[in-house]
Amino acid sequence: MAFYKKVHIGEQPIPEGYQIYSPALMVQGVQFRKKDAIKFAKLAVSKPVSLIFEREPDNPEDKNAIKIIGCISARKEIKKVHIGYVERELAKWISEKNMIEFITPRLCKTYAGTKNGGYVEIGYQLIGTKDMKHKYKSYKDNVRSIHT
Repeated sequence: MAFYKKVHIGEQPIPEGYQIYSPALMVQGVQFRKKDAIKFAKLAVSKPVSLIFEREPDNPEDKNAIKIIGCISARKEIKKVHIGYVERELAKWISEKNMIEFITPRLCKTYAGTKNGGYVEIGYQLIGTKDMKHKYKSYKDNVRSIHT
């Protein structure tokens, strides 16, 4: 049995002109991509890693789906691994408001265990340009009002 756990916040500075929109989100669907997600989490302990978003408009389950891709720096190349998805409601908002070019995921933590078939958890922050933060705030206010 092995555990691979790491906090990544200090490794990835927030780019100039960006700020945190949401401090703690989880990569969704990792249980369906467990092999790749565990591989990413294991490598994240010792290699430089990051996340990117990639639209998936041909997804038969959700035309607004946004994949989360784990990027692993290895020698002179960057290996990309599909590890999961953005939560459905957030992906819909990103797609409908054309926000994909203004936001990016910032890796927060990786945790993987290999006992009993494996467990993996990957957390990230949603960061975006300062001038578009008001759009995200209105999205969050709307989500809160729907769920209360």
